[in-house]
Amino acid sequence: MASVQGLMATYVQFIPYTVTVTSAGAGSVEIPVGATHAYVEAIGGGGTSTHGGPPGQQAGGGGGGYGGSYLAVVAGQNIYYSVGAAAGNSWVNISANSAPTLSSQGALGAAGGTGSGGTGGTGGTANIGATTYNGAAGTGGGGAVGGGAAGNGGAASGRTGGIGSATNSPSLPGGAGGANTSPGGSPGGGGGGGPGGTSAAGAIQISFS
Repeated sequence: MASVQGLMATYVQFIPYTVTVTSAGAGSVEIPVGATHAYVEAIGGGGTSTHGGPPGQQAGGGGGGYGGSYLAVVAGQNIYYSVGAAAGNSWVNISANSAPTLSSQGALGAAGGTGSGGTGGTGGTANIGATTYNGAAGTGGGGAVGGGAAGNGGAASGRTGGIGSATNSPSLPGGAGGANTSPGGSPGGGGGGGPGGTSAAGAIQISFS
């Protein structure tokens, strides 16, 4: 009589989990055994702000854009990513160690535009994904100016930074824009147009299921 142990197959239950990276840099994540799909998301870095100089030349940076795609994956292969610093694109690619050009390859969040010459930076718009949201614009001109929020967030108004997105799809919210002398919120918020108004790096997120 065959032993019960010899007839039993080994069973490993896969538990869905998420990898989030908010520091600028590149890397890869191995697709775990049992995973069949991944929702990949990227938010670009916030645009650089401008302060000082002649009156009326202050300008807040634009917010980073958002891209997200739900893709079939193969266990054991790598997913590559890059998180943009301020004014840098962020991306995730399931097939190559380079920025994707199609939503079937991954997602890309475009960097926010630089504020300059009294004109606020535009939000990141060259996004790639099945779902995309543009970043919001910063403001410019005399006095204090604000930075735009990242993907699906609010535009700056006067010295007030744009409100960050409560959520994108499914779960990576964009940072708020910086108000006047405040830095942009993480991830992807544009900096305010006053001294100290630095912009935030972007982020990526990979949710395995």
